[in-house]
Amino acid sequence: MQLSSCKGRAIIRDSWFDTLWIGGPGILLFLTLRSLFPIDVVPTASMEPTINVGDRVFVNKLHYARGGTPQRGEIVQFDSNFRNGLGDREPVKFIKRVVAIPGDTVAIEAGQLVVNGDAVKEDYVTLATKDYAEIHVPAEHYFVLGDNRDESYDSRFLGVIAEAQIQGRVSHTFSWSTLLTFPSRLHTDVH
Repeated sequence: MQLSSCKGRAIIRDSWFDTLWIGGPGILLFLTLRSLFPIDVVPTASMEPTINVGDRVFVNKLHYARGGTPQRGEIVQFDSNFRNGLGDREPVKFIKRVVAIPGDTVAIEAGQLVVNGDAVKEDYVTLATKDYAEIHVPAEHYFVLGDNRDESYDSRFLGVIAEAQIQGRVSHTFSWSTLLTFPSRLHTDVH
């Protein structure tokens, strides 16, 4: 009777060891990938029609960490400097399109985005109804706008975004209506 009890414990111990041996690396890989390439749910309409409410976005945190810099037309995730959650410790992340890079001038005139004195063609955007006076984007800062201009809290209200606030580039969207999409509008040249 005692012999079968010892065998039972050995089988349970071996099963746990096998589970950890097989599952441990998978769990570690999952957690590593989740921190480097998070998938976040978009709670607002500020990026419609490109990214809809409830869509999930895949954020590539390595894209800029390897020395790249945000370019006009790219959609980025950044720390808004707002906090929420328990003790206001959780950063509130925003997703917006980079429309002006360091050294650019940017304005909105009659609903039209103007960068460096040239009107920008943006077929993916809901035009703004309010003008925005021209500003100069300083070094290591970016001017970001939502594609749904009248429903977006962006650089017109937050000011320019420091490069250090940018957490990654949005490279894919997932939604319930389509399993995986690679919209060309995610990375559109803005000149």
